[in-house]
Amino acid sequence: MTVKKCKDCGYEVGTDRKTGKWWCSKCSELKEDYDIKYRIAVVGKNTGKERGFNNFAKCLAREWKFAGHDVIEVHPDVVAENVPIYGMEDAYRFKKPIDLRLVEYRFDPDFIFLEQTYNRYDTSNVKCPVIYQHREYTHFPDVEYPDMLFGSYPFRIHFFEQYNPWGYHLCKYREDNFVAVYPPFFPPNKKKVLKGISYMGWGAPPEHFIDANGIVAKMVIEDQINFMEECRKVGVNFIRGEKGLNHYKEMLGSMEAVIIDGGFMNVFGRTMFEAMAMETLCIVRVHHHYSKKYFKKIGLTEDMCYFVESPDDVAKILDEWRLDDNIASANKQYKVKKAYEWVMERHTYEVRARETLEMIEAFMNGETKTPYFMGYAKRLKMEIKDGIMEIEQT
Repeated sequence: MTVKKCKDCGYEVGTDRKTGKWWCSKCSELKEDYDIKYRIAVVGKNTGKERGFNNFAKCLAREWKFAGHDVIEVHPDVVAENVPIYGMEDAYRFKKPIDLRLVEYRFDPDFIFLEQTYNRYDTSNVKCPVIYQHREYTHFPDVEYPDMLFGSYPFRIHFFEQYNPWGYHLCKYREDNFVAVYPPFFPPNKKKVLKGISYMGWGAPPEHFIDANGIVAKMVIEDQINFMEECRKVGVNFIRGEKGLNHYKEMLGSMEAVIIDGGFMNVFGRTMFEAMAMETLCIVRVHHHYSKKYFKKIGLTEDMCYFVESPDDVAKILDEWRLDDNIASANKQYKVKKAYEWVMERHTYEVRARETLEMIEAFMNGETKTPYFMGYAKRLKMEIKDGIMEIEQT
């Protein structure tokens, strides 16, 4: 169902039977010129709650609201409250698929945008399109038969395909839908009191991620920890991460330069875009040739950051800065300026919301015709050698 609202009073308008033009019953007059707007149900881990303001789904929902769309944030608990009505208590309790018709029936959206949660959903009887935002590489898909699959982190989709080949086949169409930055949360006006290069640790102990995600996470996080420890030896500041958005912003904005190690699976993440928005220079780690492909895809170049593959590369940058501070300072300022302009132009959530809607519209209009899935799952041979993760795709 398409929603149009009066530009004068905000009341929902309908079609006048005599003229066929848009009519506002509150203003009691015809309204001719309106942009098409959507009613969107957004279901995610933090939607519908006063928390998780920097969450991907909430950021998209916020920007869609700013653009005038009718956005309903639905928390999974709200869906669960309706489960007994349909006699589906066991489905919720035992993580069996919950029928998403509950959301469709209650809110009548044009489409449902479902960020990965820890419930499972069945879309087989839902008439409106269901767009699935997948973010965890080791989990089974939390939605059965989605119409379209979005991936936030570049390389995780390879693992999704490897771990869950049949689940991957259920996703008919796939598009990249990368994370971004919400500039009002990350203003570029902090004084850079943490000089040199810094590295921000995790807000939670690494063991938490290892326990939650198994052997692959163990390899990835051990690789990052080893890289971090070697960087500390060459003079990089280690900043212990703390939970909470405010502390994270305070630290990130105070750094002169920060190492961005997205990890083997992520390649990059929000921290890179958020650092650039706060005019903090990024030292971006390159893990493998796939990283370079995705950096090229999003338009990241050496005039916006430093690319490094090893702690030795980090040491060389620090040595160059010590040798000639004037040249180094000019070079750093140039990169920071270019990165800031690039992020503001191409990687804010305002841009991402528009891109996301364009991809969804292309799908709904039948313009997306070629599935992105690649047949059987690709097999990846992975091992750690001297603290460096190596992969071979077969």
